[in-house]
Amino acid sequence: MLRFHNTLSGQLEEFRPLREGEVRFYYCGPTVWDYGHIGNFRSAVAADILRRAIFARRFAAGARLNEARLSAEIGVSRGPLREALRQLEEEGVVVSSPHRGTYVATVTAEEFAQVVAIRERIEPFVVEQALLRDKDALLAALRKSVARIKAAAAAGDSDEVSREHTAFHAHFYRFAGEVHYRLWERLEVALSLYIVLDEPVFLVDVPRRHELMLRLVEQGDTSALNRELSHHLSTNFAATVAAFARPRPRSRTTLKKSVPRSRISKAKPHRRD
Repeated sequence: MLRFHNTLSGQLEEFRPLREGEVRFYYCGPTVWDYGHIGNFRSAVAADILRRAIFARRFAAGARLNEARLSAEIGVSRGPLREALRQLEEEGVVVSSPHRGTYVATVTAEEFAQVVAIRERIEPFVVEQALLRDKDALLAALRKSVARIKAAAAAGDSDEVSREHTAFHAHFYRFAGEVHYRLWERLEVALSLYIVLDEPVFLVDVPRRHELMLRLVEQGDTSALNRELSHHLSTNFAATVAAFARPRPRSRTTLKKSVPRSRISKAKPHRRD
């Protein structure tokens, strides 16, 4: 059951659509608020779809994003789409150039190396803080990530392995505190734009290495965990740079099959008073 707080009655009420099996919402456009809410929901959903598509390499680095085509494929008007692109530009996922359009951001090997170097220096401290703050909750989150990594690897789903691989490390920053997690959000963009986990060896190695790290967290062996993290980062860095030295895929300008399930309804906005 889905319930919302009705600001008119002051009560928490069950949500019932006017038409059975159909839900619509009123879109009032961007507001002064700096986070997603019902007023800018379409742009937030469009940003999420595009972010996932870019991180899943549905678009090659440097690919130009065609607004008209994306608007039609995602199912939003140009206004919310532009808001979504503005949000992604602030995150560093895309770049915009006057009179030229919007492009998927590129990350160089040097920039990727800088991100890895930062992580090598701060991640031991982040792990320590996360364990001190809430070890039980951290372990629960890590176990779920490892289970998902193993399931995705068994299914040969490299995109899901990449997402959960990144999510595993994000848990340490999230449980270490808000400041640490904000730093991770900036690092994550470069990692997600650059990292490649579609090599067969990764689909075997990633589950094994993360299962080992989980076991070290369970044992509370931070020294061994930090050594494993350092080895993991340096090994992945070398393999990723080598992968990107090979010819890059042709730039795509369409989401193709990446969004049908997430497609936003094109039904006309409807206000429920």
